[in-house]
Amino acid sequence: IGYGIFMFILFVTYFGMTVKIAPLFEQAGYGTAAEASLISGISAATGFVAGVIFGSIKQILGRYMIGLGTLAGAVMVLVLSMSQNLILSGVAIAVYGLAFGMAVPAIYSAVAAKTDEASQNLGSTILLVAVNMGVFLSPYVFQLIASAFGDTSAVFSMRVDGLLVLALAVITLVTASLQKPERAPKPVHAK
Repeated sequence: IGYGIFMFILFVTYFGMTVKIAPLFEQAGYGTAAEASLISGISAATGFVAGVIFGSIKQILGRYMIGLGTLAGAVMVLVLSMSQNLILSGVAIAVYGLAFGMAVPAIYSAVAAKTDEASQNLGSTILLVAVNMGVFLSPYVFQLIASAFGDTSAVFSMRVDGLLVLALAVITLVTASLQKPERAPKPVHAK
């Protein structure tokens, strides 16, 4: 359930960030919707690269992979919210795609590792429902936040988005640091 809540919040923020890229560029005056679309495509490409190198990165980062991927994503959204040019925004979005492409598969991997074979379908289903609910509810969540604070600008939405993802990263990193490291089972010696 915890991973489901994480995925819900992550996809509320991911979709919220994605739909605010073009308005951000236009409101800041340094890009167009077409340029935002191109840069979003770069994010998808770097996400693909993350998927290809996932196993190698997982071996290095271990239990901290979800938290560090989420932290990198949060920092990139905050950089994007402060950016004043297309190149910095492109780099931030590309790195975000890489970070997102590491965190999400790591979550599915963690659920598979922590559930028995009979429960894996249920675990995957919970994650998929959480993802879809996050994407569906994202515009409403950000509209509610914008109304509550009286700020409908894309910059404000990006900053809120970045802070939400940062909170997820902190919670995830603290949780990971409190967990005992996984150890390989001791070999059984026959007598």
